[in-house]
Amino acid sequence: MKNNKNMEEYIKNFNEKEKKAYEIAKNHLKSSFNIEKSVGYINYTNSKQSKK
Repeated sequence: MKNNKNMEEYIKNFNEKEKKAYEIAKNHLKSSFNIEKSVGYINYTNSKQSKK
């Protein structure tokens, strides 16, 4: 459940360009797209952990 909360928080912080890229990736890659494996999400979670 914590992963979903982190993911939602990460997506809420997107700017307009990132939102558009995210939607394109979801639509074009469909089930192949995994945000948890994206460089941006990995960097986001690593930075959150280092702040603790």
